[in-house]
Amino acid sequence: MKRFNSILLTPLIMLAISSPTFAGTTTSKIVELGMIPAANLVWVQMAGPITTPAACSLNRLFAISLGTDGGRSTYKMVLAAQVQNLPVTIYGTGSCKTYSGIEDILYIWYDPPTS
Repeated sequence: MKRFNSILLTPLIMLAISSPTFAGTTTSKIVELGMIPAANLVWVQMAGPITTPAACSLNRLFAISLGTDGGRSTYKMVLAAQVQNLPVTIYGTGSCKTYSGIEDILYIWYDPPTS
């Protein structure tokens, strides 16, 4: 009986451990940038929908913390994309640690315009 229990429990435990969290993904142009100086935060609003947004996300926004070198670099890239009206692809982290209700950006890249 003990062996039978471990055979049943092992796959369930593995499934629970490997269960993915949802992280937002979008490819679109940036509609708007905003800043909350007191939180050292920039938020990015996308034109298109966010696929599988994080459970904590309440809107079509992504957050960038300006408190790190990576965050400041990401902000420069987002700003350049908005100024040039370029579409970008953003993947979220699946969490809202920078600001409640706004998903953090995991990575971003420019999508070259099609001819």
